[in-house]
Amino acid sequence: MEIIISVTILSMLMAGFLSIFISARRQTKHSRARTTAAEIARNFLEPLHMQVRQDLWATNCLGSGSGCPSSPANDVTLDSITYRPTLTISNIAGTTLKKARIRIDWSEN
Repeated sequence: MEIIISVTILSMLMAGFLSIFISARRQTKHSRARTTAAEIARNFLEPLHMQVRQDLWATNCLGSGSGCPSSPANDVTLDSITYRPTLTISNIAGTTLKKARIRIDWSEN
């Protein structure tokens, strides 16, 4: 009888530890995907830094409003997760400033 009770208590403890382990693993995977998405976004926005020049503002894609890419060319797949970047460049109301925003979508399994 004592062995049955101790095995039951041990099973309940192991189930609790397993649940915590699975949850921590899921959170780690999600954090890694978010970090990867942030790095992908940074890499797509980096080429636009060369467009932010006062001497060329009237002729480049940011100043003139034409010729800027509407979205990055390709999806990126890392660690069996496909990241879909979408780049939008919009005017800021009442100014000649532009706002570049990149959105990275992905699906975690």
